[in-house]
Amino acid sequence: MQLFVKWSKKEEFKIKKSASIFQNLGEARLLSLTKRFYDKFFKDEHLKKFVKDPTEPHGERLALYIQEKMTDNLVYTSSRPLNSRSIHHAKAWFCPKREFEKQGRRFKLDDCRIWMRLMFLSIKEEGLHTFHHGEFLDYMIYFIKRFIVVYERSAYNFVKESLEWSFQIESVLTYEKFPLMLDVIEVK
Repeated sequence: MQLFVKWSKKEEFKIKKSASIFQNLGEARLLSLTKRFYDKFFKDEHLKKFVKDPTEPHGERLALYIQEKMTDNLVYTSSRPLNSRSIHHAKAWFCPKREFEKQGRRFKLDDCRIWMRLMFLSIKEEGLHTFHHGEFLDYMIYFIKRFIVVYERSAYNFVKESLEWSFQIESVLTYEKFPLMLDVIEVK
């Protein structure tokens, strides 16, 4: 299925059929995905350093954000303070759990690649890679491609690799034994 993009003045994209895909998916399944993702995020030895308080509703916020982008229903924007996403990301950059020399450093390529791999793995584990003939996965690939470049422009080039990694059983099993992606950390 081909997805069509239309940019507004706010640089938010609309994807044809995304609201229909969300309607078929539903809030509960999207929330299950984002909670699974954050369960992995908090276990990852690299990413967990970006979060001071893992008890905050990270999964819920991400689910609302994705829902808003899919449906154009302002469920995230209307429930969060102005610039909330930027504020939380700045908190992550300055998180005291990070190494002192990295505090204040914005997200880099390794951070983005790990994030993408864990998101695609969560999609696969939730069975959403085949949901509605793969349309949800198509949407998420596009969503990630469009938004990951905000944090690290070169991360766009690793979307396919991150998706493929999530289907490499040996790589995933190795990672689950020791949740640290040494093959991407500090790699340019």
